[in-house]
Amino acid sequence: EIHRGRLETLLRQKIFEDSAALCRYEISVGERFSQYLQQRAETEQIMHSVMHLMAGSPEEYLFTMPAYLNRHTRIDLPALGRIKNYEDLLNALSHTHYYKILQRFRPIQGQPIDYYGIENALYQDLYALCYRIIKEHTHGETRQQLTQLFHVYMDLENYDSIIRLKFNYHAGPDFIRSSLFPFGTLKERHIAALLEAETPEEARKALASTSIGKRILKADTSEELLSMQIEYGECRKKIRFSTHPSVVMLSYIFLMQIE
Repeated sequence: EIHRGRLETLLRQKIFEDSAALCRYEISVGERFSQYLQQRAETEQIMHSVMHLMAGSPEEYLFTMPAYLNRHTRIDLPALGRIKNYEDLLNALSHTHYYKILQRFRPIQGQPIDYYGIENALYQDLYALCYRIIKEHTHGETRQQLTQLFHVYMDLENYDSIIRLKFNYHAGPDFIRSSLFPFGTLKERHIAALLEAETPEEARKALASTSIGKRILKADTSEELLSMQIEYGECRKKIRFSTHPSVVMLSYIFLMQIE
């Protein structure tokens, strides 16, 4: 009796509000990481709007727009539901830093919108923010553990992208490389080995000598759930054993998102 989209919005609202509350109480870098939460939510809404625009029904965004986010965001969310074309999207975001990012993907007449290019650019900007916060506002073991947490996340994101694009969409090496994030610990030789793998099983073995590869080989689950399982385990370990509040806070936020 409840629409899936409505339920998803309620879950996202719960995660956002709980995470924001945690950030307020983590006095060392909590306020900084609240920027990450806000930008992540804004990025998701921009991508929802782009998706509806590509489907030819941009006005449907209004039915999925999370009203709770209006109190926190710099974006005029109702304006995203009134767009008719890409220029309208740019105008709706003209007062934000997202404008410069999306301007690079203004489609040529007759060409489709580059959805994956926009998505990659927006999330790359988001993750760059995380690394800046860690570098500029943390130090010592706290910085080391937070960096490790994000490195694991980035390695899994890049691994997922390679597997999905190569084996599900049969994309070429150049396109796959252009879709990867410039973060994490995977070296060029690791990426090359993944691109040369003939099957997902070979891809898992190709990373056997790396830290993330050992986690992947130990995981007993499908490719679809692989990253979530590994990230979940990493976050639970940090929550149990880390003595640094910001590490525990961020690990818990990641756990909520996975759940």
